[in-house]
Amino acid sequence: GTGTNPTSWNYLNSSSQPALPDPFNQPPPLVNWNTTSLSNGIYRLRLVVTDQADNERDIRIPIELYNVTIISASDGPDPFSPNGDGIKDAVTVIAQFNGTVDWTITFKDSSAQTVRTLTGRGSSLSQPWDGRNTGGVLVSEGTYTYAINILDPSTGAAAGPVTGSVSIDVTYPTVAITAPAENEVLIGESVPITGTAFDLHLSSYILDYRPEAPPASFTQIVSQSASVSSGALGTWNEIYKIANGPHTLRLTVEDTAGNRSTVNRPVTFDNIQITAISRTP
Repeated sequence: GTGTNPTSWNYLNSSSQPALPDPFNQPPPLVNWNTTSLSNGIYRLRLVVTDQADNERDIRIPIELYNVTIISASDGPDPFSPNGDGIKDAVTVIAQFNGTVDWTITFKDSSAQTVRTLTGRGSSLSQPWDGRNTGGVLVSEGTYTYAINILDPSTGAAAGPVTGSVSIDVTYPTVAITAPAENEVLIGESVPITGTAFDLHLSSYILDYRPEAPPASFTQIVSQSASVSSGALGTWNEIYKIANGPHTLRLTVEDTAGNRSTVNRPVTFDNIQITAISRTP
């Protein structure tokens, strides 16, 4: 129970077998009490023993619990792209502790070499890492592990490490339109669009178009989340409804690290259109 005089009790263990000392007169373990998620403070342990005649013995022992614990830890965005474009340029490591502690985050490369160490004090942390080493130089693309360790500044009690990993991705997606051809004249009902939209961490690709004449806003044709390498990207349907003249077909590919690549393809529509239909009488 919690406090010096608990009003409620939390169950730990029970047994119907006697608990007797071993041959060396050492008492047996009754339960393994995991206290890592408990707040520091005063607790009281209670042991209740009942025999078959309903005789009962109740023993209560006060204890003071003092732990330093990393309660939770997470990171994001992952992967991230420290390329200075303002999109996912840093990863933030977040953690909660059960008291005020001195904390350390150590980032290591795939060779287990430390590239950056960050420190602070508090009951929580929300610490960005910009992908640079101790000397301020951007590290190479790849996966990096991190470890969180904490130390109580008053007692020297320590906990950790809690570990995780993050990936740096500064490679722009591969993007290409192979069909329709540049400045191709398009006619008919639909046009297959082929090319490449590829990235190891692909988020999505979008095909859209706009006329060269104002208003020049883009209209989406298709959006997909699977990579395509030299294959079918989508089909441009009902092109006979699009006004004749020059247009821009655009392919935009973005990965989960925020890297984005775009390619434009100029095309021209020249459909035969029947207008001003009338009849007499």
